[in-house]
Amino acid sequence: MKKIFLILEVILLFSLLVLLFLSFNTVNELEISYSKETISILREYIYFAGGILALVIFGNIYIFYTAIKSNSKKEFLEKNTGFLTKNNLNKDLKNLKNIKAILILEIENLLEIENTYGTEVVETILFQLNVKLKKILPSDSRLIRYSWSEVLILIPEVEDIFISDILENLEKVIKVARFSYKNITLKLNIFIGVNKDVQKTKNLDEAIKDAFFALEDAKKNNKIISIYGKDKANLLPKLIEIKESIDKDRINLLFQPIVDVKNKKIFKYEVLSRILNSKGEVIRPDIFLEIIKGTTINTEFNLKILEKSIQLLKKYEKLELSVNVSPSDILHGYVVKYIRNINDSSVLNRLTLEVLESEEIYDYQLFKENLDYIKYAGCKIAIDDFGSGYSNLMHILEINPDYIKIDGSIIKNILKDRKAYILVKTIKDFAEDTDIKVVAEYVSNKEIFEVLNKLNIQYMQGYFFGKPENIPKNPFIKKQTYKDKKPPATPQDWIELIKWRGEDD
Repeated sequence: MKKIFLILEVILLFSLLVLLFLSFNTVNELEISYSKETISILREYIYFAGGILALVIFGNIYIFYTAIKSNSKKEFLEKNTGFLTKNNLNKDLKNLKNIKAILILEIENLLEIENTYGTEVVETILFQLNVKLKKILPSDSRLIRYSWSEVLILIPEVEDIFISDILENLEKVIKVARFSYKNITLKLNIFIGVNKDVQKTKNLDEAIKDAFFALEDAKKNNKIISIYGKDKANLLPKLIEIKESIDKDRINLLFQPIVDVKNKKIFKYEVLSRILNSKGEVIRPDIFLEIIKGTTINTEFNLKILEKSIQLLKKYEKLELSVNVSPSDILHGYVVKYIRNINDSSVLNRLTLEVLESEEIYDYQLFKENLDYIKYAGCKIAIDDFGSGYSNLMHILEINPDYIKIDGSIIKNILKDRKAYILVKTIKDFAEDTDIKVVAEYVSNKEIFEVLNKLNIQYMQGYFFGKPENIPKNPFIKKQTYKDKKPPATPQDWIELIKWRGEDD
């Protein structure tokens, strides 16, 4: 059809040009040679040809528009899973007019399945999940792949009683659902957060955030579905309190030494933090970090810690710090933007950014590109909590970090669990072969230290060497707090000396 229209266009355009030439460029000659009737007929042919050409052009435009529309639908649909991509969210869903409820569905063990069985298995079970969900949900619901392991479900305007029925059916199906690939049968660990008060929120982003609050509640309480609003009264004041503490800079930095065992000295500190409420009481990190997770407050908090750490690095030229950042902050460019503004290699060369390896990353290519820029700027990269169950060795090789920090739960069990010992040794050998330094966390006593030392692990961190403190114990940071301190006894070895002064003479 396109070819026919194109041929007709060419013929008609050529004919029209010839007729126009004859009509306007040689009109005087025509009036002499031909009758007025002939010229009139010629002009009618010109009008006719022009009209046909216009119709053909409009037909081509229509075909082109239809093709673009068709292609755009295909472009925003994941071919192998059947879910819509996140692009649909940006294009079509800026208002909440026709949305009754928002659901966030998270498959908690999806990355573990991918690491074990591969991408093809993941795509197959996601396709099966898509089919099961569409059987339960209203036909005009939108199912969007929101992140690697999350599906955003937008349910159109229906009666409240139907929403209750939908949620009840979802829970029943998820409890018994099994997903298969060839001879493999898998169960998905699925949690769902529900926001039924969509029309009460300002915009789509706020409505989705409320659904995420419900999702966190479902995961904390180990229930398949949690509805936003039931625990809203308890959660919101805590969020406001934390936000206020961050805005008013009620943040204390703590520093825990990371020790170079081979050279018998502290070579850097990990920066930890505590938030104080309006009464000056410490808000436990495990509480506030969980509450702000996935919110813009979390990004604001992380950048505030990074800013304070940079200030210290500028003040003390020999100090080296290791600061925790979230993968999402790297993925979305917040850390890159901040690092770009520093533009001081003498500072950035002494900064290590720790990325929590157990968090999932949806766009790995973009994540790696941003990490590459951060490394190019001079920062070092450490993978935190390595071996916690979410490891992807190929990703580690692609990132090529400077350090791997072995998860504390493995180190704590190294004395009583042979498998933990073998895992630590394997990680150490892998890192050594790939020229990556290893840091063992949670070194809490002499016995653990000695086992790790025999494995030739050079860098260690834990209460055995020092607890997190307000001021780093190094001679180049002279504070009145340490001026009058004297050792309880003469240090017997380099470890005692580190505990007292910060490093050996």
